[in-house]
Parts: sequence; C-alpha cells; structure tokens
Amino acid sequence: MGVGGTTPVCSGGLTPSSPACAGYGSERAWSGSGGGVSQVFARPAFQTGCGVPAGTRRLVPDVALEANTSPGNYVAENGLWWIVGGTSDAAPQWAGLAAELAQQSARALGNPGALLYGLCGTAAFHDVTSGSNGDYSAGVGYDLVTGLGSFDARYLLNPGAPTSTTTTSPSTTTTRISTGPTTTTTTFPASCSTPTVIPAQGGTFSGITSGTSTLAGSCGSSGTSPERVFQWTPAVSGTATIQTCGAGTTFDTVLYLRSGSCAGGPEVATGCNDDACFNATGLFRASRLTPTVTAGQTYDIVVDGYGGAQGTFSLTVTPPVASTTTTTPTNSSTTTTTPTGACASATPIPAAGGTFSGTTSGTSTLEGSCGSSGASPERVFRWIPTVSGTATIQTCGAGTTFDTVLYLRSGSCAGGPEVAAGCNDDACANATGLARASRLTPTVTAGQTYYIVVDGYNGAQGTFSLTVTPPAP
Repeated sequence: MGVGGTTPVCSGGLTPSSPACAGYGSERAWSGSGGGVSQVFARPAFQTGCGVPAGTRRLVPDVALEANTSPGNYVAENGLWWIVGGTSDAAPQWAGLAAELAQQSARALGNPGALLYGLCGTAAFHDVTSGSNGDYSAGVGYDLVTGLGSFDARYLLNPGAPTSTTTTSPSTTTTRISTGPTTTTTTFPASCSTPTVIPAQGGTFSGITSGTSTLAGSCGSSGTSPERVFQWTPAVSGTATIQTCGAGTTFDTVLYLRSGSCAGGPEVATGCNDDACFNATGLFRASRLTPTVTAGQTYDIVVDGYGGAQGTFSLTVTPPVASTTTTTPTNSSTTTTTPTGACASATPIPAAGGTFSGTTSGTSTLEGSCGSSGASPERVFRWIPTVSGTATIQTCGAGTTFDTVLYLRSGSCAGGPEVAAGCNDDACANATGLARASRLTPTVTAGQTYYIVVDGYNGAQGTFSLTVTPPAP
C-alpha cells in the first residue's frame, strides 16, 4: 500500500492555556506528499471505484495519514524526544493499524487492498478534499495526493460499528429501510433469552460477539467462543441462504441453525457450517448455510466462533424466493413468475446510475455467453440511459462476496441479444481480494432499454454490489 501525507487540524486546543489537542478536526493534503501514475507497474485489480480515474497503470497513494512536520509527531529515541514527520512517519503508523487488524482476526491479513477500497466512502475513512502537493489536488473520493484518505480506527478496526443511531435496549434495534435489502445494526448482547428478531424478508445485520460462551454447534469447535442469537420466522417455504461472508466479518465464524428451541432444539439438516467463504482477512473463515425452511416455523440463527474466536460480523439472511401465480383468461394458462431478479419484474435503475446491493438466491433462469453461469441464480436490473456513449457496469469491490458473471442484454431480457463485449466473468477484485468480480464497458444508446444481469460462475451465489456509471454527458 502507498501512503500519502496530510496536515491535520485539531477541533480545539493547541493553545498556551489549553495545550492538548481536543480531538479530530479536519485534514488537508500535505504539500510534501508524493503521488502520481506509475510508468512501470500495472494497476492492481482492487484499485477501482470511489472516483479512481480510468487507466491501466498503478496509482499512488492508496491511503494517507498526517505527515507534516508541523506539528509533527514526538518520538523517543535513546532518552531524547524528536519531532518527526513525512510519509515515512505516516507509513509505519498504517503498518501498525494493519497489525491491529491481523491481531483482531487472529489470521494473516494478506493484501488489504480490496478491503480498504471497499470501505471508501464509509466512516472508516476521513475523505481529505482540500490541499495540494503542487502536481495534484485532493478531492472527493480517491485522489493522487491522499488516496482514499486517512483512517478512523474506531470504524476501520470495527467495520460492524454503527455509523448512525445506536440503541442499547435489549428489545430495540435500529433499522434502515431503502429500495434495496433491509439493514439492521445491533450493538447489544443477544442470547437465547433475548434474541434479535429478524423480519421475515431477511436483511443484513451487523454485531459483535463478546463475553462468555453459552452454546455450541455440532461443527467447528465453537464451545469456547461467545455467540449472538437471532430469531427468524420466514413467510415462504424453500431454500434460504444465511451467511457471514464478506468484509464485514473480522473473525473465524461458526454458523448454526436450530428449530423449535434455541438452547436445546435440534439443528436443521446441514444446519452447521464453519468455513465456506471469505471474511475481511481474505481467508476462508466465514460461514454459509443453505437450509430448507418452512413458512411460519421459528428458527434460531447462532453466530458463533471457532476455537475461542470472537469479533465483529455481518450476517445476511436471504429468504426463499416467493412465487406468484397469475391466471391469464385469454387462454386459461397459468404463468409462474419469481419477483426477485426475474425478467418480468427487473429492478429499475435510474438513468443517472448509482450503486445497488442485493443477493442472488434460488434457481437459475438465465445464462450469459461467458463464465458458465447456467447453474447460478441471478438478479436482473433494467436501465434506460439518457446519454449515448461508453458506460461502466461493475460488481467490483468488497460489497461482492462471490464469483460473479455480469452480462448486458438489449431490447428483451429473456431472449434479447447481448450487446458487443456484453459478458464478463473475472475483471476485478471482490471481497476476497481475488479477481472474481466483473466489469463491462459497453457502448449504450440513449433511450434504449438494457437488462443488466448479475449472475454467478458455476453455481456461485451471494451478496453483491452493482455500480452503474452512465456515459459522460
């Protein structure tokens, strides 16, 4: 990782009467910071999104931290205090943070590129938007002076920490509902006696395991780890997906599902899993279940840890796909459609594009011309651009947890032709840090209807983040 420099400003203090810094105020790009476009190294797959300019060469820096020698940092050496600065001071501080991340996960961190770029725009970073090094200026999102910005350790070390209202009552959660999946942040202990209730439509829920262990699953040696319990009563029968995959989970999880009784109820068939997918470390240390559930039956979902492991997690619950039956009087035939991701009810995307999150689950109904996607479920989006030219459509970044296949059809969803260069399998990094996400750069025509299909490679499925960037006007 390349580290740039900033000049920090305290929110108060640093006066003769109040010499201590009162807290974080703001930052500007430091005039002595390096930055630019490499003439030697190719751009890594994780360096994308968040305002990263187009191109194929490595950009630096990736991140930044205070480096100005005024005020500088005090360092003790051989009994003497010295004021030091420069990016050679900022870089080891970032290295220390990386060590904290590795210690927290009890695993080697690996290349943190995909994790860091996936957190761009979140509370984990202070986005530095002013100042210059003489060649480049800081700005919103990524820039060639401060990269993604400086870190806020409270959130970078605790990606599950709430960034909005926090509640501490055992019977209350904070819920944010948007056009995408429901996301609930919980910060209180949840046990069999006070489980966190998940709505029938599921969603994504973040939390922390801490304290002592009271439960253990049938797999994964979870008897010494603390756990969190969620209660869910689905409204639809079929195959659900329950997982802790992705950058929101920092430790080695064990996930199990019980029915009837939380403390002593039986696990459902194939209802315990240790390692099935990647977590924030980039290693196969998160868990996934695909149980068959019954509508109206109450289930207890337990997020536990392996061998004493504990930490922050992100739990995603995707219910079975609901089917609706429509009778057509003209020929007395019956047509069955699946609302989530089906061509008949594709999710509309505004002309201005944006970023959209979702989950693929269920059965496959479509297949692209690349990537062996015939066995994976898919989600369909409908987009009508208002500007002609080259668009960018991608699933890159930490918001995508599985190996995606992305394709674009015009005119008709189910049988329409793919546009030129309209199918891609592996083009950029996903949450695992591997090049398993997809990117298209098609030429689109204003007023034409396009269908964007987020699919998976060879049966892969999970959560994704889709970003659609229209042509420049």
